[in-house]
Amino acid sequence: MTYVAYSFDDVQKKVNEIIAGRILVGHAVHGDLAVLKLVHPKEKIRDTALYEPFRGKYSGGRAPALKKIVEGELKVAIQNAEHDSV
Repeated sequence: MTYVAYSFDDVQKKVNEIIAGRILVGHAVHGDLAVLKLVHPKEKIRDTALYEPFRGKYSGGRAPALKKIVEGELKVAIQNAEHDSV
């Protein structure tokens, strides 16, 4: 299998085009945005790590792990092996 390496600038531009004007949904997305050196309007972000009901239910008020949210809400076990970004 052959993988293509895109430049940081190309990836940053493409991600910015995709999310522009949209609601961004994810878990701890501030980290992803920081790595990509992008900003997104706060009112257009839905972050499960910041969602108060999950914070109380899964982590005593702190940001809950995605693994705990998925297991609790979806009854699916994730992240049980090594991480593979591909």
